[in-house]
Amino acid sequence: MSKIKRKSQAEERRVKIWDLVEKGYKNRAIAEKTGIPNGTVAHYAAEYRKQKEAKKKLQEGSGVN
Repeated sequence: MSKIKRKSQAEERRVKIWDLVEKGYKNRAIAEKTGIPNGTVAHYAAEYRKQKEAKKKLQEGSGVN
């Protein structure tokens, strides 16, 4: 499998997981719904939450809501 194809599959998983996290799904429910291993879901969900928190801190620091 080519490196590009693997990257696009990883990107698809990330987008799918981030979308479900944003909708309020718990990690285990996402894993069951998508068939993606729970550890992978947990990794991407944590990445999403960290990015969201960083954006929130930036907005608070700049006075933008």
